[in-house]
Amino acid sequence: LDLPTEAQWEYACRGSTTSIFAAGAQLTSLRGFANIADDGSKALYPPSWTCETGFRDGFAIHAPVGSYRPNALGLHDFHGNVAEWTASADLPYPFRSNDPRHADTETRKIARGGSWYHRADLSRSACRLSFQSWQRVFNVGFRVACESE
Repeated sequence: LDLPTEAQWEYACRGSTTSIFAAGAQLTSLRGFANIADDGSKALYPPSWTCETGFRDGFAIHAPVGSYRPNALGLHDFHGNVAEWTASADLPYPFRSNDPRHADTETRKIARGGSWYHRADLSRSACRLSFQSWQRVFNVGFRVACESE
């Protein structure tokens, strides 16, 4: 088991689509599909915090895994809920090297998918968030990857 690279994560997230979200190109396509910052979360945060108004996904913070519809590959929770660490270093994307992973703990790492704390634009299939590899982040988790036959 390993963390997926950004390319592996994005392929799995998109589920054979080319739209900005695996469920479609519009915010409305995320209904029943994603847990993002919405009206249900608004009461938890200061007035300056921004969310998707007119959108409610049923959870103010993270939701149990599998609470929403899967993508075309049968995988759940790529958009929102918790952003996910990848094995990829914060390098220009797409990468020009064969292996973008770095063992250096000082190299920033990429998290993908956005979270319950992020608006839809930060939960797009191609959106990249960057953190120090040693950093603990309250809304970032991980998904493991394994070889399939």
